[in-house]
Amino acid sequence: MENKRELFKQLARHSAIGLEMAISVVIGMALGWWLDKLFNTKPWLGLAGMLFGFAAGFRSLFRLLKEVRDDGGNSPE
Repeated sequence: MENKRELFKQLARHSAIGLEMAISVVIGMALGWWLDKLFNTKPWLGLAGMLFGFAAGFRSLFRLLKEVRDDGGNSPE
């Protein structure tokens, strides 16, 4: 039973990485768009926000890969 629970926990974490990347980019773009409207710098801060969103998404991906590496890549079987 414990192995199944761990398997589902790992599955949920690995499947969420795509969603984390998408949300990071959307939040970065939204913040950049808002700052563009505030400072009238269209489209530069929107692009910068998108790049920061990509960076945050990749940081999350690398953190997940580090966790997998530290666990030895072992599955709970």
